[in-house]
Amino acid sequence: MTVVIGQSGSGKSTLLGLIAGIDRPTRGEIVVGGTPIHSLDERRLSAWRGRSVGIVFQFFQLLPTLTAAENVMLPMDFCDTGPAAGRPERARALLAKLGVLDQADKLPGTLSGGQQQRVAIARALANDPTVLLADEPTGNLDSRTAGAIIDLFRSLAEEGQTVVMVTHDRGALRSASRAITLADGRVVADERPAHA
Repeated sequence: MTVVIGQSGSGKSTLLGLIAGIDRPTRGEIVVGGTPIHSLDERRLSAWRGRSVGIVFQFFQLLPTLTAAENVMLPMDFCDTGPAAGRPERARALLAKLGVLDQADKLPGTLSGGQQQRVAIARALANDPTVLLADEPTGNLDSRTAGAIIDLFRSLAEEGQTVVMVTHDRGALRSASRAITLADGRVVADERPAHA
């Protein structure tokens, strides 16, 4: 689990955009999970992103007219992942793993912020991504819920999921195996916390 910290405007979100292949580098190379994404054309890059990257946003970005389970199935449907008949079962299994299976048939507007974020994380994991990117995933949550979400990311990392989390919250460092500090678009520190 890598935590990227820095002031607003330091380049944190740009870094995530580059890792996700949403933004293109002006020079240099970007290799994610062994794939040189800087050299992929848009069609191949889009296909790679759909299967290799899960993104968790600060404001959840759940579709309000779809149930929690349907939101989790959406990436599987877009990427035609696995047999269609098995997608509802996978969605429910992910929701169970994240502790919100009881919310599977509810619309996002009826869920708390923490529940919505757990559904959003389940959605990001739907296609079993190489890397899970989280852009200020706790910025819209109270401190107790934020702590629970950080603990969840840590447990996913302990299970082998690569997690890169951008945050202003220095408390997230307690869960990180690597901490990168950005300032003015540059890495100014790259540390392995003592507890890692």
